[in-house]
Amino acid sequence: MKTVIGVDEVGRGPLAGPVVVSAFRLRTKSTFAKKTKILDSKKLSEKEREEYYSKILEERSKGNVDFATASVGAKVIDRENISRSLRYGIKKALKKINALEEEKILLDGSLYAPKKFIDQETIIKGDEKEKVIALSSIVAKVERDRKMIRLV
Repeated sequence: MKTVIGVDEVGRGPLAGPVVVSAFRLRTKSTFAKKTKILDSKKLSEKEREEYYSKILEERSKGNVDFATASVGAKVIDRENISRSLRYGIKKALKKINALEEEKILLDGSLYAPKKFIDQETIIKGDEKEKVIALSSIVAKVERDRKMIRLV
């Protein structure tokens, strides 16, 4: 079954907490993304993100989508820098969903997957242009927000 993976991150700008990277696999024949107007997580309210997240979990239970997140903490970011931390988070999230080297990977902004992933494309404002990246953005934002609430 043909798939595409979207990758996005949240938490790059804040002064506290981790950066969270999400890798989101969408079955291309799935109607989930086609029938839903999906927006970048930054353009959704917290309530709307949680509603989308519930739908995403439902679609995952049906086998239409899969996702994984990787969190990189502030200590690692301070020690390694944000760029290295993001590369580590991307590698970790892709490994968690068992991404295949030949799968299509669409990444937001200035993100890059490890070089072994031969079919990858970085898209400026990808979370506004590609639904699979927007879905990845929603997952990363919800999971980071929940983690920040637990830390408080």
